[in-house]
Amino acid sequence: MELNEVIIKEIKSFVKSSEKKTKYREPLVGFANVKNPAFNELKTIAAPNHYLPTDLLLEAVSVVSFFLPFTEELVDINQNHSYISKEWAIAYIETNQLIDEIVVHMADFLRKHGIKCSSNPAREPFSKEILMHRWSQRHVAKICGLGSFGINNMLITKLGCAGRYGSFVTDASLDYNEPNTDEYCLYKKDGSCSVCVELCPTGALKIDGFDRHKCYAWLKNTNDYYSDLDECDVCGKCITVPCAFKIP
Repeated sequence: MELNEVIIKEIKSFVKSSEKKTKYREPLVGFANVKNPAFNELKTIAAPNHYLPTDLLLEAVSVVSFFLPFTEELVDINQNHSYISKEWAIAYIETNQLIDEIVVHMADFLRKHGIKCSSNPAREPFSKEILMHRWSQRHVAKICGLGSFGINNMLITKLGCAGRYGSFVTDASLDYNEPNTDEYCLYKKDGSCSVCVELCPTGALKIDGFDRHKCYAWLKNTNDYYSDLDECDVCGKCITVPCAFKIP
């Protein structure tokens, strides 16, 4: 079995065995060469201080990205809730935990095969001034061929955009996915859909831009509302859309 297949199988098996309350559809996994010039472009596209794969592991050769797609039931609950559902907030917390558990497990698993790997925490502290992470899981996933961006700033995969991403870098040489060149967002494709913009409760998301500070102020309200939970600055209304579960 090729190493790519071994990694995919191990990630899927680990997620399937999770005993967390939150459930998922089958994960997607993608691979990229650290020499892909798109990683350097993230310092312009994503954040000026964005990490390169070699910042996480000096000997890095490959990047592995995975997508944990939420169930339709979870998204429907949040869509129909008058505010932000508690189930959605819990899913955010549990999925971040699961992502970190996956990369720790994969590091141990690959180490037994003489392979090094490293990662960035699912919830790394970020600049409150520019509100950008130094390792954008969505942008990394795009480079790994998992999808294309919608106007909601979410990455649309063949299983939609409702879910969360994780990744790790490794010194193993792998077979790499071609970057996706298809346009999955209906608005970008032919202007036929803007549901995500219409659903944004604050007006932070617009056709021609995104006010991340207005969005973040709203997300912090959720954290205050569910004060009995761990940090959960979430909303998710902009992914209760036609591209939530598939390519529309």
